[in-house]
Amino acid sequence: MYGSVIIPAYNEAQRLPKTLCRYLSYLHTAHVARQCEVIVVANGCHDATVDCTRSFQHGYPLLRVIDIPAAIGKGGAVLAGWQQAQGQRVAFVDADGATPPETLAALFDRLDSYDMTIGSRRLPTSVIHQQQPALRRASGWLFGRVVQGLFGLPFADTQCGAKALRADALRRLLPLVQEQHWAFDVDLLLCARALDFSVSEVPVAWSDVSGSKLRMGRTAWEVLVSLYRLKKRHAQPLQPVYSSYS
Repeated sequence: MYGSVIIPAYNEAQRLPKTLCRYLSYLHTAHVARQCEVIVVANGCHDATVDCTRSFQHGYPLLRVIDIPAAIGKGGAVLAGWQQAQGQRVAFVDADGATPPETLAALFDRLDSYDMTIGSRRLPTSVIHQQQPALRRASGWLFGRVVQGLFGLPFADTQCGAKALRADALRRLLPLVQEQHWAFDVDLLLCARALDFSVSEVPVAWSDVSGSKLRMGRTAWEVLVSLYRLKKRHAQPLQPVYSSYS
């Protein structure tokens, strides 16, 4: 199988159907000529996320849903999906559809030359159709400066919810990533650096989509704790950790 697309979902019954319509329709077209599976990882959902996903399966047999009772966070859901992915190239995208499906082709194509590709909203050729509210933009800018200061990552945007890896790279990376919540993307990139992966930052089109579950006050504290934990862990040789989800 050519590719696997993981979509983490936490109570996304309102936003996910539109995203699935766009992505599944795109994957049916000639733009992606090879087979691609889509795996929705519903975690801790109390709404109709699972049912609405299953309603699409009759039209797209390569759509799967993993229903995890616990709320394991975006990163935990991505890791759970990656553990079951069968594609030679594996990506994840956000359930809100902030990045269009055409992003997949750009991310997958560049894996011909790189171990990992990451979407970016902050490159000169990136296109922002709908900006985030001012407070979210300011907090995102501050987060980026803190991450660069703490870890020296060279990327303009670590947090865009569209990233892809080759399957062979994923097999090496998967046992190392531990963060499951807001610092997941940073941990992913730090582990990639520790493994000396080649990483390409790819400009994307992006739109803010209403309905975010992020709560600034509580999230800020969680992020600080996570970054402290990452700083401490990545100051020494990484040890594999194996997780399972049921």
